[in-house]
Amino acid sequence: MTHRLLLLRSRRLRLWRKKSRLRRLRPQSMPHLPNNQNFKQEVPVAATNVVPNKDTFNINEHFNKLMRGVGLDPSDTGGSITFVGEDPIMDSRIRLGAAYAIPYMGTAAAAAMIWKMRTGRSQDLKIDLRKAIHYIADMPWSTLNGRIYTAPYMNGCALLEESYLTKDGRRFSPIGFYPHMERGWCSFLGCAPTKEAIAAKIAEWNALDLETACSERGLVGGMVRTIEEWANTECGQQLAQTPVIEIAKIGDSAPESFLPSAARPVSGIRVINNTHEIAGTVIGRTFAEQGAEVIQTTSPDEFFHEHIFLEAGVGMRQAYVDIKKPDELEVMYNLIKGADVFAENYRHMGEHGLSPETVAAKRPGIIYVSARGISHHGAWAERGAFDPLSLPMTGICALEGTLDAPRYPPFGLLNDVISGIFGTLGAYAALIRRAREGGSYHVKVSLCRCSMWYGTLGFFERGDTKRDGEQHKLIDPDMFEAETPLGFLRRPAPCVEFSETKGYWADPVLRYRGSDKPEWRK
Repeated sequence: MTHRLLLLRSRRLRLWRKKSRLRRLRPQSMPHLPNNQNFKQEVPVAATNVVPNKDTFNINEHFNKLMRGVGLDPSDTGGSITFVGEDPIMDSRIRLGAAYAIPYMGTAAAAAMIWKMRTGRSQDLKIDLRKAIHYIADMPWSTLNGRIYTAPYMNGCALLEESYLTKDGRRFSPIGFYPHMERGWCSFLGCAPTKEAIAAKIAEWNALDLETACSERGLVGGMVRTIEEWANTECGQQLAQTPVIEIAKIGDSAPESFLPSAARPVSGIRVINNTHEIAGTVIGRTFAEQGAEVIQTTSPDEFFHEHIFLEAGVGMRQAYVDIKKPDELEVMYNLIKGADVFAENYRHMGEHGLSPETVAAKRPGIIYVSARGISHHGAWAERGAFDPLSLPMTGICALEGTLDAPRYPPFGLLNDVISGIFGTLGAYAALIRRAREGGSYHVKVSLCRCSMWYGTLGFFERGDTKRDGEQHKLIDPDMFEAETPLGFLRRPAPCVEFSETKGYWADPVLRYRGSDKPEWRK
């Protein structure tokens, strides 16, 4: 989710932009990997406290490892893959530029592979980390009719990006930036939704007891931990043995080749986004950049923050489908029969007749993508989480600050967009596998597993997060503009440079929720 200081951070980014200067750098080209026909998912153990020598980081090696992990060979693009710029770019111990650029380049490489499979033509790809870093949270750059997006409900929210002292001297992050969540927390604690009242009530609890109690009540919240503490939890240990992108075959079907006549890499691919807010919705947005037809299906009863909807819901049509109603569930089934990808980020989809197995039975060959807050496995799979909780709970906020004074990364959010990009890469990999051997596939990603992946890239030591030199300087993102039914949209454009199929969003670029029928184009 987004942050409560959107306008303040927007002003701060404007100051950074004034200081930025664009200079041409000699790019690093990625060497081709040997062809590997045997697909076996790697399970990289998540690092807990990696502080590498500042001169040893090789972004190409990390990119290659991620691609091998989903069964893809980057050399199948037939062209060069280039990363420009170098972390640290912002004041963070995390390699923020690489953390976004690596998986996002993965989606671009997969799109280029499909393009080559369809046309025989290769593409060169390039990404500049100094621009790409903005896409972790690009709202400060985005405007509608000249106005930046606003977040009225989040401004001053006592249940967003706050940590409170507990009776045993730890800090606890309660999350409740939706109306029903705020009501739930206030009912549970027996207090008003003010920082002072919430602090007084949380001070009566030990941190772990409160974490357990709020989970049993269906509330979202957790203890602030260090990376090492998270790694030693039951969930942390389980996630450390889980790929950052899980891909499992869940059914058989005939291979489905990509049709050769295509204007764009994924033209003709149909994606259902049955998603809420950022992480899941980014999957459809990223597919739409290269020509997929995307429909976002939501319930008319759901609460959406307007600014989050405007950021994530780009490039897709908007249809209301209330899957809790039997007749509308049938509408969803009909939509699924014509889809290639079904993305969701809700727990308990099986209770509504939309489990991966049910969807695969309705449409053999479907790619089912699930995004979760914490985990897909074990007892913690029943717990909910949003980005403002996944960061303090997994140790990221203690890394950026301290355990006693945790601090969020510069943008306030981190895992939402990146986990969505991981989900997109997994879906691309599954589509390529379906084209070669057939099958239905289930792709799984989670915010907390995403947090653990950053450690494999290495963290910077304290005091070593500000560097001189052009390769570390923030650069303005390229911008995309379009007239939409909601007004004139100006926002960051897709940030990988394709030599042939430039990324962009075609009409409809931005639509009202529920303004489209839940049906595919003829």
